Amino acid sequence: MIEMKACERGPKKRKGKGGGRQGGAADSLPKAWPAWVRKWVRKFEAAEHGTARDYLTEFDIDHAPEWVMKMSAELFRVAAPSIRWDFENASGPHFLGGVVGHIESVLNSEHGLPVALEKMDAFRRQLDRKIRGTLTKQQFALWRKQQQKSRDAIEALRSDAKRLLSDFEAVAGRKLQLVEECVAAASKQPPEEKMEFLDAYVRTLKQKIFAEDGYFFHEKSSHEKLRASSICFLMVSNWRVVNDFKNFGEFRRWLSKKFGPQNIGSCDRLKKLCKRYGYNPGGSAGRPAGQAVKPDEMPECLTAYILTSDVLKSRPRTKN
Repeated sequence: MIEMKACERGPKKRKGKGGGRQGGAADSLPKAWPAWVRKWVRKFEAAEHGTARDYLTEFDIDHAPEWVMKMSAELFRVAAPSIRWDFENASGPHFLGGVVGHIESVLNSEHGLPVALEKMDAFRRQLDRKIRGTLTKQQFALWRKQQQKSRDAIEALRSDAKRLLSDFEAVAGRKLQLVEECVAAASKQPPEEKMEFLDAYVRTLKQKIFAEDGYFFHEKSSHEKLRASSICFLMVSNWRVVNDFKNFGEFRRWLSKKFGPQNIGSCDRLKKLCKRYGYNPGGSAGRPAGQAVKPDEMPECLTAYILTSDVLKSRPRTKN
């Protein structure tokens, strides 16, 4: 839902080399667009309001550095390939049709979010079995002890996850209702505007969002264990932390702790990724002294998964 809200807000011009961006959604929409188009774009943005957290406010996108904006644009491109970002050259009805088609495609189509959730659930069950099968009784006991020690923090995470799911379901419901109303309203507009809207709507509705493996359909395939979109999403959502790294070694170690050093790929891969979007932590490519990542260090994402999942509710099989 964050990407759709950002998409609906639209790109904004920077003030100076390092300054933030000015203005809200109403200011960013071209005045040449028909009034009904601007009205519906604002309605879709308003559908985000009233949730437990305003994600764009928390993200503080108006003060993010340029590399964050470039990386975000690429994430939006692979997630919503049919939506045009160049407002100055885009037709209002065409833009709105793309947004509406994308929302419906993501939330209510066989190649949208349902496919990704199904793949995630299958992966979760497979991962649970794998973890249970490798744990010894002693390891199981240690993990259970850690789970008990972290009980309050885990419950807070679970409670937050429930709120996020509730927010998502509420926003999704409001947006799907708006989709139906917007399509009906567009059908009553002047013929040329109606056809521009419907053309973009139908084209976007046919676009695949997720591939059969659960990754973004329009993301470039890779032999790496971790896709570039996963790295970019973590960097964008933690841009303040990433922006403060003093050298490449600090950045690489941070990624290694999150995902595991065996999953993030080579230094060359990360350097090229950073260069592509203009992110430069400076310094040498080596790790900071005294902060080397252990090869067998468990990634934070897997540690958090084990502690918050149902893996530890049943005892593992006895190993020979």
